[in-house]
Amino acid sequence: MKILYPLLAGSLLLVACQRQPETKTLVAAAPATSESTVAAKPVAPVKTAPEGETLTSEMLAFLKENDLATLWQNDVESRRENPTLQGFFGNDHYAIAFVFTHVLRDDERPNVFHVQGKSRYKKRITPFDGLLTVTQIADLSTYLDLDSVEEANARAYTVKASFIFRQDSTIKNAGVYRGTGLLDMYRTQAGKIDQCLIYGGEDNPTKGRGLQFEGEWVSNATGQRKPLLLSNDVFAIAPMVLKNFGIGERGGEINPKYAKLGWVEIWENDEWWAEPGTAVAKAQP
Repeated sequence: MKILYPLLAGSLLLVACQRQPETKTLVAAAPATSESTVAAKPVAPVKTAPEGETLTSEMLAFLKENDLATLWQNDVESRRENPTLQGFFGNDHYAIAFVFTHVLRDDERPNVFHVQGKSRYKKRITPFDGLLTVTQIADLSTYLDLDSVEEANARAYTVKASFIFRQDSTIKNAGVYRGTGLLDMYRTQAGKIDQCLIYGGEDNPTKGRGLQFEGEWVSNATGQRKPLLLSNDVFAIAPMVLKNFGIGERGGEINPKYAKLGWVEIWENDEWWAEPGTAVAKAQP
């Protein structure tokens, strides 16, 4: 599989931290090779183990002790008002957005997460489901500048996972998303886990924003392929694909020349993924 957007290596953290030059692999596993889907709500675990999957004892212990489902889902305090992942789709880098509506750790395989979600592309909202399979956890040598003594003793990690998300096959032009997800996180001695967020963390795996997904979409009907790049903060990844994407003070506004690619404004409170009757969406420029 050819991925057009390069992933960068590095590290990160939630309130603030400074990256150190070296990281080491704490635990690792070979990527899963089989594919499964999830059932309708609530998410139903798939019990068949992926073929060729091998896990280290350290990785199993870490993932059994720490359920990363809410971190992958973006359901953390700093993200709940806007849990969307935004990014670029296709060779023209058209705007796309994802929301993971449900993420559930598998009962028997703690490195496997069952995912349901929706994407919005050119005003079309399409449901999908699939799997996130953790393949590596990197132990980050970082200085954590957090608020409390307890959090000051926290440790940071970068978690790498393969993903496969299948769009509803009954929908016209449906396909499959495949690729790699990165989660930068920390864990305190008391067991609190959360995403890492670093301003100025451009050299970190997720550009200091906590989550990043890179891969491609493959059409079920034609086999056509389109690259995909998503992040918690589209401005953090934009320099990888578009020139002068952000303008104005600190680059906080989208360049009007990209309006033709769907980049008009970011709708922070437009809950486009909500089921009818479950939320009142209010668009704010």
